[in-house]
Amino acid sequence: VRPPGRSGTGKSTSKSRGGTKDSHRSAGSRRISDLSAVSGLSASPRSSVSVGQKSASSGGSSGTWGTAAKGPIIFGKHVGDLVIDKVEVMRSYTFLDYLRGGLELKLGMAIDFTRSNRGPSLKESRHHVDPTGVESSYATAIRAIGSVMKSYDQDDRYPVYGFGAQIPPTQTIVSDCFALTGDFWDPEVDGIDGILRAYKRALQVVRLHGPSHLDKVIKLFADMARPYADAITPPVNG
Repeated sequence: VRPPGRSGTGKSTSKSRGGTKDSHRSAGSRRISDLSAVSGLSASPRSSVSVGQKSASSGGSSGTWGTAAKGPIIFGKHVGDLVIDKVEVMRSYTFLDYLRGGLELKLGMAIDFTRSNRGPSLKESRHHVDPTGVESSYATAIRAIGSVMKSYDQDDRYPVYGFGAQIPPTQTIVSDCFALTGDFWDPEVDGIDGILRAYKRALQVVRLHGPSHLDKVIKLFADMARPYADAITPPVNG
């Protein structure tokens, strides 16, 4: 005995299943068409979606997505234009450019006379002068730096100071900034050889001590340079 309506239900179910398969196939075709529209490519020769245009049947709004033939592909709506009004190249000058333009440098030296470098009578001292005439490490450094920097100093006169030593006449007070010429108000010497002579003479009259305080020397040279902060040097090339 069959329950009433069982046969009809079976046929209905069979049709429903077939319809489900057809709807799945149709949905799959729409998804392929949508993908083709977004990528700008045709999925198959039979696809009804035109290249670069979104299909109205796919549920989206009509609008141009762009094609390779008409221009770059644009994903989204056109919302505006970016207009570059002005382009300017700013040159970044180097230190060498300033030197070529006529910049003048002023060389000043401050020499360390603390006892951490040991006395000049000891061979291991950086102030030691070999009896054969070989210069000390300090003298070699002074000559090497001075020979380069003198090319940018027009008057070839240099202020020379020392720090970290007990100075005459009592040699009991440690000075963190003293002129090697002996005159604090006239600290300049002539040429690089003048710096070396003042340095060697100071080794004979001061007592190496310490500690190494550089703040006074740095402040002194900063005060010397401050009046020239806004100076304009005439270019040597006109």
